[in-house]
Amino acid sequence: MRGDERIGGFPVSFAEVRVAGHVVELATIENLEAHLDRDRLLGDPAYEPPYWALVWSGARLFLPGFLDRHDVAGSRILDVGCGLGVVSLVLAAAGAQVTALDRAGPALEFVSRSTERNQLRVEICPMDLADLSSERRFDHVIAAELLYEREGFPALAEDLIKRVSTGGRLTVVDAHRIDTTAFYKEVDRVGGRRVFSDRIDVREEQTLVRIDVSEFVLD
Repeated sequence: MRGDERIGGFPVSFAEVRVAGHVVELATIENLEAHLDRDRLLGDPAYEPPYWALVWSGARLFLPGFLDRHDVAGSRILDVGCGLGVVSLVLAAAGAQVTALDRAGPALEFVSRSTERNQLRVEICPMDLADLSSERRFDHVIAAELLYEREGFPALAEDLIKRVSTGGRLTVVDAHRIDTTAFYKEVDRVGGRRVFSDRIDVREEQTLVRIDVSEFVLD
């Protein structure tokens, strides 16, 4: 659905998302490709394209299985690096108490618009994970398609695990956009024990992408 609305200078359209019986309308950037400067992407290391506006395959496809495994009604859930918020919206529609966190301010403006349109309640946190109060704990911490910066793996693993409440779980959705082997070593280092794993294969254009879903508890 299109209109004349703009958020952060970007034209807005709404896409219907259906997951496990839940239907939400997601605010997206209309004609996103037109807002990616590919020449700058190749030649300007300071250029940061609006990758937060992409609905990554892993963030969408892990949800049916996650909802099959977990009754999230009333659960406290932290969606780290939420982007446009597809994970947050679907889980809020399923009855969870969701906190959507992202350091990209425009992304959270889109999430806020989506929550308003769908009449859902989602807590919005415009910050890095490290800046979230150390006292906050969640039944589920979700990091969906978040593993892109190798140098940040040690701190990320620690920050994710310490947000998990007693008896809670960390869910990592990894499409292996880069080599992420070191991240899982860091999770093990900080006491995360893998208790579930699954694999989803999907074609992105002509490429077969392997998406691994892992759930960890804190030993």
